[in-house]
Amino acid sequence: MKRRARWLMACAAAACAGGALAQEADAPAVRVAVYDFIEPNDYQGHLVGRRAAEAVQFALAERGAWELVERGALLRECAAEGVSAPFGVGYLQMFGRRLNASLAVPGLVQACAVNPQRGTAQVTLVCELIEAIGGEGLGSFRGVGSARREPEETVALDVVLDRALTEAAANAVDAMMAFDAWTTTVMARLGDDQALLQPLGEDRIKPGDKAIVCRREPRAWVLVAVVEVLRSDNTTVRTRIVSELSTPQANDVAVCVGR
Repeated sequence: MKRRARWLMACAAAACAGGALAQEADAPAVRVAVYDFIEPNDYQGHLVGRRAAEAVQFALAERGAWELVERGALLRECAAEGVSAPFGVGYLQMFGRRLNASLAVPGLVQACAVNPQRGTAQVTLVCELIEAIGGEGLGSFRGVGSARREPEETVALDVVLDRALTEAAANAVDAMMAFDAWTTTVMARLGDDQALLQPLGEDRIKPGDKAIVCRREPRAWVLVAVVEVLRSDNTTVRTRIVSELSTPQANDVAVCVGR
């Protein structure tokens, strides 16, 4: 299904989901920064990597699940540091701290086939979801899109390309967001690298789910750690600590961000 190309950047509050055992009333927002994608080799000079990032930003805004870093602010940070795609993990972490973004979405325009004679465009995007604490990858998501200039249309070829980018970005974001956005609390830390979470009913928390752990401070939520669910049932949710800024402790809040 084609979606109308609108390069409108919007911010939306993080969605909360959970059961009777979860503390949902005051959940932290999950902030994500979408970086310019790596340019394709087969259609250079058209800022396709930047346009792909804008399409992904718009697709995420439509979902309304995460709070998005304003693209202008991110581009200014990149310009000030003199960096562009591909971005090293250290830059994703640094910009994440500056912009209070716990997640980063860089990516690659893997293919871009444009035919001026036929008025067609086909693109393949690969999006990476990376947590900005330790720089660990949380998932890779692929989206494919195509578009054709209709016989009665007189639009520029770049408009056709934007339509293909919009479709590819929507498909990639659909795959990225294919998880249950549960929210729960930390019960205790176990040893050096594990933590227990409060279980939810109906087996909502599943092995492989990944969550951002935050702590409520007097003025704001503070990022604590990233965890991955190892085992879950109605009485126990055991997680592996992927990376941490401080020790997860009882009553910290965990928000699922992927699987």
